[in-house]
Amino acid sequence: MLRPQEADRYAFQSLAKYITENPLRAGLVNTAREWKHTSSVVPGYPELALWAEDYWERYGCIAGMM
Repeated sequence: MLRPQEADRYAFQSLAKYITENPLRAGLVNTAREWKHTSSVVPGYPELALWAEDYWERYGCIAGMM
């Protein structure tokens, strides 16, 4: 749950980035991408990868259709 002051336009993106970097901060990997359990599952879009440059743009379009 985000506090009102945290719920700006990019709050969800910032939170997702923070979570994906947890294994890196814990010293379990050298880069966040190396952690095999980090992903995003969007039904009907198995190719949608969190690391893709256009991920957030595509995610926004898909979420807007749901």
